[in-house]
This record gives sequence, C-alpha cells and structure tokens, in this order.
Amino acid sequence: MVHGGPYPASTNFGATSVGTLSIRRFLRPVCYQNIPDNILPTDLQG
Repeated sequence: MVHGGPYPASTNFGATSVGTLSIRRFLRPVCYQNIPDNILPTDLQG
C-alpha cells in the first residue's frame, strides 16, 4: 500500500509510509546551533 506524506512524497511502490523504515521519510532535520539556552527545549538545555 502506498501512502502520501510530506516531501518527498512518492508514488514509487518501494517508498511507503507503512512500516518501521518509513520513519526516515517523515523526519525533519533540526539545528539548534547558536540558539540561546533559554529557548532550547528543556531536554537540551545545559
């Protein structure tokens, strides 16, 4: 079964949003470089 999703959504039968390997398609890189400590998520404050 092929489901759409955020970029890169695909109709390729090998790229699916079902199953454990599909989590990679829905990840978004987040960078906290040079972010003040007071606005970081609590778990990342140091």
